[in-house]
Amino acid sequence: MLHDLRAALHASQRDDPLLPPMAALLGAFARADTSAERLERWIALLDWTREGVLVHASGDQQGAQLGSADSARLRMLLHALETCSPVRQSVQSAVAALFAEADACSLLAESGIPSDRGFLAEGTARLWAKLLPEPRDTPDLRQFLRRCYRNRGHVARLERWPPELFARMLEVILPPADSQTWTTLRRSVTDAVHLLCVRVRAEGLAPKLRSRSATVAVTESPFYRLTRAAEGMLAGWNSTPAGKADVMADRNDAGGAWSTAIAACRAELIEINRQVRSEGISVDIVFSLHVLDRCLNRLDMLGAILVTPPGVERSAMIQRLLTRLVRHLHQARSLRTLAATNLRLLHSRIVERSGEYGNHAIARDRREYGHLLLAAAGGGVLTVGTTAVKLVAAQLPGSDFAHGLLYGLNYAISFLLLHHLHLVLATKQPAMTAATIATILRDQRSTGRFDEIVDRMTRICHSQLVAAFGNVLMVALGALAFTTVWEQAFGRQFLDEATARKTYDSFSPLTSGTVFFAALTGVILWWSAVIGGWIDNWSACHRIHRGIADHALGDRLGRDRLARWGKSWRRHIASWGSNISLGLMLGMVPAIGHFSGLPIDVRHVTLSTGMLFTACGSLPSGWYSSGWFLLAVAGISTMFVLNLGVSFALSFWTAVRALEVPRADVRELMRRLGRRLLDRPLDFVLPPQAPMQGRDL
Repeated sequence: MLHDLRAALHASQRDDPLLPPMAALLGAFARADTSAERLERWIALLDWTREGVLVHASGDQQGAQLGSADSARLRMLLHALETCSPVRQSVQSAVAALFAEADACSLLAESGIPSDRGFLAEGTARLWAKLLPEPRDTPDLRQFLRRCYRNRGHVARLERWPPELFARMLEVILPPADSQTWTTLRRSVTDAVHLLCVRVRAEGLAPKLRSRSATVAVTESPFYRLTRAAEGMLAGWNSTPAGKADVMADRNDAGGAWSTAIAACRAELIEINRQVRSEGISVDIVFSLHVLDRCLNRLDMLGAILVTPPGVERSAMIQRLLTRLVRHLHQARSLRTLAATNLRLLHSRIVERSGEYGNHAIARDRREYGHLLLAAAGGGVLTVGTTAVKLVAAQLPGSDFAHGLLYGLNYAISFLLLHHLHLVLATKQPAMTAATIATILRDQRSTGRFDEIVDRMTRICHSQLVAAFGNVLMVALGALAFTTVWEQAFGRQFLDEATARKTYDSFSPLTSGTVFFAALTGVILWWSAVIGGWIDNWSACHRIHRGIADHALGDRLGRDRLARWGKSWRRHIASWGSNISLGLMLGMVPAIGHFSGLPIDVRHVTLSTGMLFTACGSLPSGWYSSGWFLLAVAGISTMFVLNLGVSFALSFWTAVRALEVPRADVRELMRRLGRRLLDRPLDFVLPPQAPMQGRDL
């Protein structure tokens, strides 16, 4: 083989030191007798083309095409096959023998399509696949590709092949059109299309999705009719000899019908998604929607390849399909990818529902700014009572669990009263508004969306500042008034001096764990928003509001009354879940920390301010000028920043990951936000005189 190559190549290329090892690898591949040996020789040849090159798994080079240095050996191999006819024919015969014994059906129909085995079963199967050895003589092309592309670097390199290089490579390694290999491949492709159509029909016509789709007969569903369109397309493709471009009229007609059928399935999927967003989502529904989306994408790609005549365009389609299959095969063995995908799919739905509640308690002009200040002041007054009850409960005998439960119920009842009295408590809103911002980043593609989101974030900031000011001012004044009334009524201070000074010390950012505890409270605020979104999603998915409206008690209590109760449930369930979970977590976390010996506690800016000024009112005059007081005030400011910042950052980060927002969009948003902060810092403190123009986010 080396002699044939040297005879065919130009004189300047015959003494290339890379030529002998390449000729040896090509000869070994051509002479291989078994499929396992051919596979080993092909992998050795492929690895040789990757030696001495830069393989980029991630970073700035990802997505860039292979440069001349990266593809030198690959181009040398390609040139040798194009130039030397005997070597090319030997390689094509070996490739034909390799594919004649291979099965591509599982590769095309299963790779990248979620398994219905469930999370635990799928995770166990992936773990065993990593631990147990695989047979090397299997005809399954999935193993062939997995062994050819064994790591992320190999996958990234394949994705960076120039299209013209890939098209030329297909031309020289694929067997002639009259080869028996094409019969095997055609059968595999036909079987794969049929299997994918069966999967689409099974998932799309399952009761959980059929009840949320358009009301039509089963035989009229686009998921059912897809199989008939596939049969017409496959019949046209199988009737045309491989590699021939003549007599394409029938195939074009079948391709048009196929595209129409795929489009109808996608339209139905959009309708189901719209219905699901209004009614709620479950893990099973998330899985089915994901399967349908993946199957339709795969069928669309296969159909486009089958109806496109041979040429550069078709080669580019094959390259896109192959790179996607290889990427999916690599991900299919990853436990981390399995966990991340399942969590992201469900969390994305919860984030979307949480974002629907992210528009409240945000001031857009000075009038709404004033209303928000009054609502925050009312929230501060109510928090005075919450603080007093908490301090009284602390004096009661009982276990850590009992105290934590009492504190949690006290906070939960207070938060529910705040919600139903339309009052405002600072730091609760950012966790929901962050989800809304991430949703806008994903759904809108206009460049102006960044400025709109920056405007929203300035409104969030100045709204939270005024809410915190109203809360802190009124809870401070209210706590001082409460302790004064208590002293006049009972002739003693509400707190003894030791307890009051201990309260001072517990808020210092220098001598206590206030910084860590305030950040932990930000995590709790974010988690309560997630819980509220999950409960709202669960309620909507199970249609609890409709169950209330249609309950048999309606005959006694009145249908109109139960209908109002159902609407109230749907309107308030997210807030109920968020407020109750927040209250219980704020109450139970310190109790759990004390019981377990862990140094954990909570520091909420409004609740802590109430406790601080209750302690102030229980001490002799002059407390406001002491060092203890100044440190405690610094701690309160720290709490506000960390409560707000941590809850918003966590919510935004998880929403961006769940909704798969591009990192470039996030970087651009941060850049514009920083520029607005430098150019117009007052926008983050005071709202504009008139409402902002443009679409109300």
